[in-house]
Amino acid sequence: MSHIDPSESKSSESTSGNRRSASGSIRKKNWRIRILVGVGLVFLIGIGSLFIVTSHTFINRFLLPNIGAVLNVDISSGPIDARSIGFIEVQNLVLVSGEQDPLLKVKSLAAHYDFFECLKGNFKVNGFTLNSGEIRVIRNADGTTNYDSLLAALLKTEDNSTSSEIPQILVKDIEFKHCRLYIEDRLVEGGSRILEISELDVRLDQLGNNRIGRLTVEALLNYDNPDPDQESSQMDRISADISSTLSLGLAADLIPESMEGKSTLVFTEGAGVYQRLQGFSMMADARIKMGELSELIFYFEQEGNRLGEIRTQGMIDASNLDADFNLSFQTIGSGLLEALFSSLEFDFGSTALNGKCRLHWKHSQSLLSIDGQAAVRDFSVSLDVEKTPMLNLDLQYQFESDFLNGIATVKDLKINGRQDNRELLESRLDQAMTFSWSGNESLSKEALFHLNLNKLKLDEWALLTGDLYPGGELDLELEIHSTPDGESVQVELEGLLLDNGKPSIDMVGSIQYNFPKSIVEIQSELNLELNQLIPAEAGFGKTLAPVSLELNLSVAVAERNLRLLKSDMVLANTDRVTDNRISMTGDANWDEGLIGTFQLESSGLDITEYADVFLESGDEGVGRNPEDRSNEEPPPFQLPLKKLGIDVDFKKIVFRDISLVEFQVKSRIESSHVYLEPIEFILDDSTVHSRAEINLSVPGYEYEFDLKTDSMPIRAIVDSFFEPYHGKIKARMSSDISIQGKGVTGAGLRRSLIGNIDVVMTNASVEIVSKTNRRILTSIAYGLGMPEILKPPMNYANSKISIENGNIKIDHFLVQSPAFRAITSGTIPMSTVFTNSPVNLPIKFLLPKHLAAKLSPTGLKSKEDYVPLPDFAALEGTIGMIQTRLNKVKMAQISLGVIAGLPANLGGRALGKAGNASQKAAQQLNKVTQGILNVFHKTTDGDTNAVEEAKPGLRFPFKLPFKKKE
Repeated sequence: MSHIDPSESKSSESTSGNRRSASGSIRKKNWRIRILVGVGLVFLIGIGSLFIVTSHTFINRFLLPNIGAVLNVDISSGPIDARSIGFIEVQNLVLVSGEQDPLLKVKSLAAHYDFFECLKGNFKVNGFTLNSGEIRVIRNADGTTNYDSLLAALLKTEDNSTSSEIPQILVKDIEFKHCRLYIEDRLVEGGSRILEISELDVRLDQLGNNRIGRLTVEALLNYDNPDPDQESSQMDRISADISSTLSLGLAADLIPESMEGKSTLVFTEGAGVYQRLQGFSMMADARIKMGELSELIFYFEQEGNRLGEIRTQGMIDASNLDADFNLSFQTIGSGLLEALFSSLEFDFGSTALNGKCRLHWKHSQSLLSIDGQAAVRDFSVSLDVEKTPMLNLDLQYQFESDFLNGIATVKDLKINGRQDNRELLESRLDQAMTFSWSGNESLSKEALFHLNLNKLKLDEWALLTGDLYPGGELDLELEIHSTPDGESVQVELEGLLLDNGKPSIDMVGSIQYNFPKSIVEIQSELNLELNQLIPAEAGFGKTLAPVSLELNLSVAVAERNLRLLKSDMVLANTDRVTDNRISMTGDANWDEGLIGTFQLESSGLDITEYADVFLESGDEGVGRNPEDRSNEEPPPFQLPLKKLGIDVDFKKIVFRDISLVEFQVKSRIESSHVYLEPIEFILDDSTVHSRAEINLSVPGYEYEFDLKTDSMPIRAIVDSFFEPYHGKIKARMSSDISIQGKGVTGAGLRRSLIGNIDVVMTNASVEIVSKTNRRILTSIAYGLGMPEILKPPMNYANSKISIENGNIKIDHFLVQSPAFRAITSGTIPMSTVFTNSPVNLPIKFLLPKHLAAKLSPTGLKSKEDYVPLPDFAALEGTIGMIQTRLNKVKMAQISLGVIAGLPANLGGRALGKAGNASQKAAQQLNKVTQGILNVFHKTTDGDTNAVEEAKPGLRFPFKLPFKKKE
């Protein structure tokens, strides 16, 4: 049994305790080290992440694309320096919205900011410099812009923030250097309106909560507005210098509290309609502080001369947004008016304007009151030798509105005007007039405002009214009624236009508006005496009998919906139509464009007397040497119509000798596409089918047109439109016409016109009435020694024409009478000026057997009814001036039977002798027929072998029926 020393036991226990104590100490040190290492790793990761996040690669490849995706834009940049916290520098920043032109380009920008304050939601910038920045805003002719996609993204963004905490802002040293704002509006007709603000330098400093910042602006302004009728060097243009120095004060809640400083706009250059603006300047002097007496003054000068001023003075309370201030304009004279309305080029003489107005706004109750007066003295305008009379006008008004309860009251309104010491314009308001649009009944009585315009002589005011009706005298009476409840207002208008004391236009109309229901009802009656409005001579040189036209209209409009309750155009009754009118009804609404359907109906319509107004008299041909015209296509345009249908159903239309039955058209308009399909009517006993389609949204327009007739009589059409041919042309026409293309100029027609024209005229009796056609046939008839060719009328015609690849191909064109047949074919290449397209078509002339036998009883043998003669005529010149060329030598040979009677085996020697004989015969023929031919055209002097021109050539045999645009 071992013996244990107690002292050793104690020593062992002591050693064991020391070990446990040392072990605990080591564990504590290990945890501290781990914590320090962990914190160090987090710090290193944070610093590393910060450097990664602020690195060029991260910003360019991750941050900018994601911001761009949110804003629907593409953002790119050059080198980015963001290596230190609170500083960033970006080179060559570009922002593109969609596939349009760049919206923003910046050469360089650098910002010093407080990174940790930004994390707290505050905005503290110690310096920001943007160098050579450019904003380009482009609006294309089709309405699209280079900011469409950006705008769409911004409109979708919703601010869900509910925080009411006001951020702390401090902005120092903000500077924009050499910047540019470029706004271009590309026009449909070509060219662009351009507004450019260049050399823009802006400096902003010390702007923030409870601070007064300072803003300075310097810039150049240029505006170009091209006139399509002028050369580019003559475009309307203005240039100006802009400068501004302002102090801007913000309250603790960032609400604007004060503004003080001056701004100037000086026009250094003016050209075109803006020429009068050169040297004109406008200065604004502001001293505004919320809750105190404030003043804002606008001064106008030109070449150092004061032109007038507009002054506002009053109080604005920033705490409740109440306002009470006065506005006055003084010594506004002709100089300022001529500068502001420089595009009119008017001289305003000694015109002077003065006036004052007081405005009071109570924000908490939404109460607004305005009262004031204005006076215009010695108002007149002149341009060149034209000048208006002098007019003095006085205006006095008092208006109150309670927007919270939806009530407005006109307490006073007076308008008076004097010309030549007589009352030209006078008005009166019998008592306060109240309107209510919220359904809250007012306590007003029925009120009346009455306005009279007395005997306004339009020719004295032609500079302002235009040549609307020179020599006329106008009386107008306007009345505005309000109902006792204030919910409706009705405007009634009566007018009378006199011509030398005789009524020309008599109009009565009314408009009623219901405020709570937002319904407008329009009623109108208009009576026109066309014989007073239109020059006396019209139609075929006949004087118009008194012709009246009455228009009746009833329309209801509610919000975006329109209902045409009744619309009648009433014409004077005739022997052929006893109820002569057109009625129109329909519904439409506005949803980003007009959508609706309308119906035009008539049981009978006689437009003879009315159409005469628009037709020209005379029978002169319209062919003339064509002048070069621009081959620029008319510009496209968009109609404000989304989908509109118009159905026409006229049981009968009468015009002169034409009587159309069952005239029907179904049309629809979708945007700028117009469809007319079908167009059908019956003329006598023949049904006509047609259709058309037009696309107005492209330059020159796209179009398709088809017309089919089956044995349609044309006598009534000729007799109605072409007076010289009345009773001389009868025929039935069968046709199949199809035309399509893009463009209306010669170049457009040559490039895209495609078509087929097949026309057959049967059962015809067409007398040779046209002087030109008679001239040609007379030359041929007497040249061949056969005057009987002229006697019988033409009884048949046939044509087959195709158009493609810039060529008019005449496959077959034939006209025939019992005495001759003429045929031509060939190709006409189209020129960029269509009327200059060259014509070179041989004419094959054929005679019936009994006439051909007179030329050579033995030589002209044919199994056909018509015998062809050798070619001796051709159509030459241009489409605008077709000429007939005749070879007199061949004509003489034919008339003497030299060519036709030659034996087939006769040699060249005999032919030469025959040719000599024919030349002598031609010389004799010249002598015999010279007097006759000179009656119709000039002959060519010189060699008898020369080919003769029939001048002035074949022109269109009729004058276009409608008046040409001047």
